[in-house]
Amino acid sequence: MSETRTLTAITKDGEFFPRIADLAMRVTNELDSGDVSALLAEASDLCGADAAAFASFVKDDEAYESYRFILACDPTWCLEYESNACYMHDPWLEYTRHHSEATLAKHIPARTAQQIEVVALARRFGFASAIVVPAQSPQGLTRLGALCLGSAQPDYFDEQTLTAVSVAVTGLVVRLHAWQIATLRNELLTRTRLSNDDLALLAQQREGRSSKEIASMTNSTSQGVDSRWQRLNAKLGVSSRATAAQLAAEYGLI
Repeated sequence: MSETRTLTAITKDGEFFPRIADLAMRVTNELDSGDVSALLAEASDLCGADAAAFASFVKDDEAYESYRFILACDPTWCLEYESNACYMHDPWLEYTRHHSEATLAKHIPARTAQQIEVVALARRFGFASAIVVPAQSPQGLTRLGALCLGSAQPDYFDEQTLTAVSVAVTGLVVRLHAWQIATLRNELLTRTRLSNDDLALLAQQREGRSSKEIASMTNSTSQGVDSRWQRLNAKLGVSSRATAAQLAAEYGLI
């Protein structure tokens, strides 16, 4: 830990909340991954934590899910986590799918052998005590994010400091999640080279419009609209227009 003070003393310091808020405001889309990791490391130090990781998840299509990490911890943890596909059995990540409130990691049950192994791995790399702060997702979308602050000291994070820490870092969590989604969105646009017309078509599908309705709006034919959908689905690597529109929404394209 960067400081020997207790977490209670840290959160009662008058500079704690403003300094965390300042870090959140500094997370902008112009930063690269190294810059964002450095800001996360600063936030971790301000909380007296030993490790921090922000995980984000997006369901790309029917068969593929994308997990990304911003790290302020030993990268070996992430290498082992990904090589063992721990995201498939991570009880802390699973918690964020169904809850919006921050919690102590010790309150999230590990019910299976795989889940117990995932938690044990985290403890080996500085998360013996941890707080999990979810990032809320817009209604109807699967994307999620969560910040995990960890300490090698058991019970460093406790019920008495949970509210203060979670309130302090919530803005940072929101900004990190927005940065991660923006990064994924830019990668998708670069890879697929979607045009403005493609984005308009995706938005019309998201609104529930049929080929006939879209054709009427665009002075085209239903057959022409269907042909556009075939090309667009191929660009995105999906099998249906509904999946294409959902994917575009997940990445904030529409």
